[in-house]
Amino acid sequence: YRVDAGSAFLIRPGENCIYTADKDDPWMYGWTGFEGKLSARFDEIPDIFSFPAWITDELLHSVDIEAGSEEYLTGILFKLLSSLSDRKEKQDKIRRVTDFIAANYMHDIKVGEISAMLNFDRKYLTRIFRERMGISIKQYLTDKRISEAKRFLSEGFGVAETATLTGYADSFNFSKAFKHQTGVSPLEYKKIARSSK
Repeated sequence: YRVDAGSAFLIRPGENCIYTADKDDPWMYGWTGFEGKLSARFDEIPDIFSFPAWITDELLHSVDIEAGSEEYLTGILFKLLSSLSDRKEKQDKIRRVTDFIAANYMHDIKVGEISAMLNFDRKYLTRIFRERMGISIKQYLTDKRISEAKRFLSEGFGVAETATLTGYADSFNFSKAFKHQTGVSPLEYKKIARSSK
């Protein structure tokens, strides 16, 4: 595995592991060993993971603590586990959205309906989706529809039929969205795609 700054790796009990720093740009790292019930919770965590910078700050601060250092470190581990669990929960929500769109892009669905169908708060969902994916849910849905429309047009489907198959109520709105996204009309795209075969 490659481990970059701000990342960590887990070495589980019984695992043999060798790790070396880059010769030109060596790292500085710290490690924490722990066992007990808390350690079992880390079985669900991937071997390599990233974490918030404040965790590093708190770990560095633990070196200066004399009395209660074990309790302090245990607290940090709980915070780390919490942040990783929260991230996993967000990833699961985003995956559910992308899966839902993949299965329903052909219907006239809206962002509000997606969040309602999945029982998620709309504002929260749109925020974490944009944070993770870099685009809005609406844009992701549009991208999926246009991607599928290209495939249908390439396979010889008509513009009106492709509009229906990709969740657009009418050909005009479909053509407008398609040209905005691709720079060419659906009919032009169909001609180009068919001539290149």
